[in-house]
Amino acid sequence: MAKRKTEAFAPVYDEFNSFISKADVVPVTSGRFFPYDECMVMMITGKVADMLKPIQNSLYERWNIEEYIAENMPLHLIRARMIEKAAEVLVDNEFCTRRVVALGPIEATRRHVSDLIELRRVHAHYKDSGLVDLNLNIVDAIQEGSACIIDEVIRQSQDPTKSVNVAICLSTIGEGLIKAKQPRDASQRLDEAASLYRELLGQGHIDVARAVNAVAKSLVKINETRAALIRFGEASSTYEDCNASHHFDSIANLQGMANLFVTSGDFQAATALYENVISRKKSVHGEFSVVTAKTINDYAVILAK
Repeated sequence: MAKRKTEAFAPVYDEFNSFISKADVVPVTSGRFFPYDECMVMMITGKVADMLKPIQNSLYERWNIEEYIAENMPLHLIRARMIEKAAEVLVDNEFCTRRVVALGPIEATRRHVSDLIELRRVHAHYKDSGLVDLNLNIVDAIQEGSACIIDEVIRQSQDPTKSVNVAICLSTIGEGLIKAKQPRDASQRLDEAASLYRELLGQGHIDVARAVNAVAKSLVKINETRAALIRFGEASSTYEDCNASHHFDSIANLQGMANLFVTSGDFQAATALYENVISRKKSVHGEFSVVTAKTINDYAVILAK
């Protein structure tokens, strides 16, 4: 029932959905699709938005219009097929300022990253299908949009050189750039985040280990195998220093290093690491768990080579 496509709020009346009266069911129409996002763009950018400015203060407690615009405007533009306009908004300094002020630095960064990823996805879809004639360099747009929100978070931080918000912003942007298929830029941002985490929290902190592990995974994406192995090893040592060797992230870090050794052809090192991973997963998940069984199966594949 949850997967049924219907334009009514109530599900289609049938023998399984008899908890409502048949007369109350809104019929499914075959008419024109309602352009919801197009209408929302008109609402928050046109005359209606200008009319609402004088009464913003009275509406603040009931419906924060500014917060809604800062959170959802780019997504409405993307879904309304206004791709180039959405890109302009995401690289606009004034909009980034409004977004950080309205949502806070962490949530603003997450929303910005989500919008940039969606922008790339929709841009690729329309470019392949030829539905919309686009004159947009999507790589430059994502780079400029990422830099714009980072600069704004740094500007609004009390101490930009030592701010956890800036570190979280950098790591969030880095992970988003990986999803947006720009791993080289992602590696740079994640490395900056790891350095800042290390300075703020000290070497023996689990968040430092996670940040270094993220750098290692980004280096794998750009085929920097040697540098990635060094980073995986650094993250592993940090997990050991903070007594988190049996943490899920620590085990995943070891398995990532083992897989990289397999890729580089060093099966002896990979075998030793896989035995360590299996031992830790047995102690954490249990000897007869599905997670342990999958790892043993991966290890068997390596032995077969």
